[in-house]
Amino acid sequence: MHQYLHIRAFVRADGAPPIPAPFARAIIPQLCYFLTRTDRPQLQFEAAWSLTNICAMNAQFTRVRTHRRRSPSIIRVSVCPRLLIQPAIVQDVVQSGAINSFMQILETSPHEDLRGQAVWALANIAGDTIEYRDLLLSMGTVPILLRHLERVRYPLSLAHATSLASLMAGLMA
Repeated sequence: MHQYLHIRAFVRADGAPPIPAPFARAIIPQLCYFLTRTDRPQLQFEAAWSLTNICAMNAQFTRVRTHRRRSPSIIRVSVCPRLLIQPAIVQDVVQSGAINSFMQILETSPHEDLRGQAVWALANIAGDTIEYRDLLLSMGTVPILLRHLERVRYPLSLAHATSLASLMAGLMA
């Protein structure tokens, strides 16, 4: 498991340089498998954290591409597009079964920190595209999030607010 702690550090989303897409694609299936290892909650947490950050970096990629049209000289200096997570990476996460695993964690895990990480991951997936938001809604994510919200120690957390906002974006118009 020690090597997976290093993966989490490598894919952190807090201003670190983005990871190469081939590396992300190579580890996604293994990380999604680790989400199912209920006998190893720390491994589940590390995998959830890494997948959350991979999906968050994709959102950063989307924002960078959007801003590129506005200030190309700044973007050229700070971003190397060949190394960025590509939009299809979240698709790889979804196709590897992560959504079902995150929802299962929310419903059954006794570990609050792991459930909280699952909430963040679902928020990042829902915020990636309208299609993923609609997929999560069709899978019954909102009732699961609301049931989980009843179990947390504190009222509405930032993760829950972000996740619910991502799921509801565009539906209230």
